[in-house]
Amino acid sequence: MGGSDSKLWEQRVANAEQSLGRAEKALWQKIEPVLIDALDEIKANGKLETIYVRTEMDKLSGTLKTFEETSIAHNVLGHLFDRTREEWVRFLRITEQFGFTQTNVARIYLTLEVAIALLSTELFKLVLLFHMKDVSYDVSKFPSTMRDCAPKTWHRLKPFVDNDFRNALAHGTYTIVSKGVVLYKDAKLSPFDKMKLHEFMMRTKEQNVLFMCLFNVLAAKKKSGFFT
Repeated sequence: MGGSDSKLWEQRVANAEQSLGRAEKALWQKIEPVLIDALDEIKANGKLETIYVRTEMDKLSGTLKTFEETSIAHNVLGHLFDRTREEWVRFLRITEQFGFTQTNVARIYLTLEVAIALLSTELFKLVLLFHMKDVSYDVSKFPSTMRDCAPKTWHRLKPFVDNDFRNALAHGTYTIVSKGVVLYKDAKLSPFDKMKLHEFMMRTKEQNVLFMCLFNVLAAKKKSGFFT
């Protein structure tokens, strides 16, 4: 990988680590050794890609830019809630003529939170598959691909790739009720999980930790010559 690529990855890792809270750091420490073992097993089984074409890297950067732009919008709204009450009231007074209310802003923020969780889950799969060779690159087949390429590690990694949660968000089978969130299994709307709103927000952040931890592991592996 070129020098500019390494710097880009290192910057993303640094930004991620600075934004982690205590719970996210604890989760990171659980995920990191599993990802290291997964990559080691992928390499041992001859499924690690070591040759990368500039045009392919540019395409990958394009997909990651989508995530970064969504994160920026998410963070802008998030910072609104950190402001003083006077600043918050002034914001609403200025923007209410355009349809912004406290409820609307909170809903927009929650929508972006869901988008971040979905992008984190799917881009985690995409980035990992991108660094593999002679496999199916169909992101929807990620579980079976990992089961075939890293069978010893996949059972440890699988619980962190919250596919049931991802499916509920992607299929719209969830609803907000009484300051909580209910996740449904399918179109029969049979609940399979219910949580308070702050628990739901933490669940979305867990997928982001998984994605950014992969960046950290890949950056460290690149520096150590793992891909040569």
